[in-house]
Amino acid sequence: MKGATGWKLLAQKFVRDRSALAGLVILIGLIFTAALAPYLAPFPEDVPATHPAQRLRPPSWEHPLGTNTLGRDIYSRILYGGRITLVISVTVVAACIVELYRLYLGGGRPGRACQRGLFQHPSATDPTLWPSDHAGVWADLSFV
Repeated sequence: MKGATGWKLLAQKFVRDRSALAGLVILIGLIFTAALAPYLAPFPEDVPATHPAQRLRPPSWEHPLGTNTLGRDIYSRILYGGRITLVISVTVVAACIVELYRLYLGGGRPGRACQRGLFQHPSATDPTLWPSDHAGVWADLSFV
């Protein structure tokens, strides 16, 4: 191992760790599934639409995971929901990395953007904007 750089050592340790490789394979699979959602979804054009006649259908060849209370294909919605989840995840991780870098450079003082985002957002002080405890509100995530 003499002369090996830090990145090379990290890659060697990563390749030896089976759980890390399994996680990487799952992550790559999720990224490809989200990127190819318009081609994999059986009903890509119907993700935001409602079909009352198709509501609560059991799984079938036409709807692999069935339909929800509004007649939307659950499998298509999961695929498109994965796209939103990945965008939010990448954004949060990038913001954390930037803020940690700013903390390091700034001597431990958080940036104004971080403080403004955490403490001046309306949902931080207005309880009416917090998630409700009613199951009906979250039963069908129509915004996904």
